[in-house]
Amino acid sequence: GTNHVGIVAGGPDGQAQTGLQEQYQQDACQKGQRCCGDQLVEAAEVGLNQGIDITAAKILTGRRIDVGLESIGENYKSRQEYFPHENRYVGLFGCNVKDIEVKQGAKILSVDKDRNTVISYSYKNPQGQNFLVFAFDGYEMNDHAYKQYARGEEIANWIEETGKKLPAKLLKNPDCHMICKENEVEKSVWITNCFSDECVYKTVFLDGEYKEIEFINCNGRLDGYKVIIDEISPYKSVGFTVKK
Repeated sequence: GTNHVGIVAGGPDGQAQTGLQEQYQQDACQKGQRCCGDQLVEAAEVGLNQGIDITAAKILTGRRIDVGLESIGENYKSRQEYFPHENRYVGLFGCNVKDIEVKQGAKILSVDKDRNTVISYSYKNPQGQNFLVFAFDGYEMNDHAYKQYARGEEIANWIEETGKKLPAKLLKNPDCHMICKENEVEKSVWITNCFSDECVYKTVFLDGEYKEIEFINCNGRLDGYKVIIDEISPYKSVGFTVKK
């Protein structure tokens, strides 16, 4: 079946609630789950991978769950986010971000261009729990902070670094939504373009090689573990089923 998870945002009342979330390639991590309230703590305690905003990170830290957070400072408005591993700059246009410090062992994934303070990081604690943490609040962040090429790639890469594998991913399309369903011999993928432009990047990367394909509402070609779709028009849904 479909695997999916949410990025958990701490609510304005100080309780952990379901917040920012991305659909399966853009959903935060495989074989996790969306959580709220005490479910968030229960999920962390059993070691499920979690993508969390700064408010949820503060809640978990207060409950003695190590998410790699050393300290939380004041708010500031970030003009531009820098991803050093890709040498990529992304405009945030004044998104509210917390000035944070992270523990030794945390992997810094992005920083504020002007202040060089951490915006996103990944961390595996001594208990083996994996976290992807963002220095902004899920309820206050603007679209530029999450609807961007770099964020989707950051989330997808983090999932694979935790030892999981996405069944399918379509990168650089933050307004596309993907649903996957699979069994031992085949996988079905459904993609909806919710943007007013045609998709420029139309290659779907699978988790293994397949031999046969049937397209639904589109045409394209299968090349091992890649499916190249000819066209994904604005507000159009397309799909395919591949078999081993």
